[in-house]
Amino acid sequence: MPTDTGASVPQPGAMSFAQSDCSDVVRHMDRVAKTACPATKPLVDQLLSARDAVAWFQVYKPDDLVGKGKIDRTAVSLLAGPGAAFDPEHGRMGFYFLRDGVEYAPHAHAPREIYAILSGTARYWNEVSGWSAYGAGDVIYTLEHRWHAMTTCNEPVLILWAWIGEDLNLVPILREEDQGSIPDGA
Repeated sequence: MPTDTGASVPQPGAMSFAQSDCSDVVRHMDRVAKTACPATKPLVDQLLSARDAVAWFQVYKPDDLVGKGKIDRTAVSLLAGPGAAFDPEHGRMGFYFLRDGVEYAPHAHAPREIYAILSGTARYWNEVSGWSAYGAGDVIYTLEHRWHAMTTCNEPVLILWAWIGEDLNLVPILREEDQGSIPDGA
């Protein structure tokens, strides 16, 4: 749906898992080694050594109003789902890399979502409790159809994410009233 700026708010539709050129984003991934906690560092180090063999993609189109830096400063991989070695009927899982300075506008989706922060610190917002900071070793659980948003600050963030539930192939819906902006208090 077009806005007064000419950009668009993503509408419900099929999610594309086609590989995108995320090489410019992924080349900045070395910084996550510095902010991993002892419990997550082995996994972070292994991903860093294999990152060029991982298929990275982008979920949104360049003109979608999804937040500052969301299109050109993030990359997603799929460990479980379409095209992966394991494609469960009610789940998707992968890595999510966000460079510093990313704002992911309020959005909602049918599946429940789990974010395990492997490295870095993210500020996370949901419609019930507002903003909170989460760092390496923390886990965020989001119920289905709940509005939530996220920002990164001065460091990149690496997340192991999972979706569990129904409608796994639909692009998340963004709140039109936010016009790609994040709620106050970040």
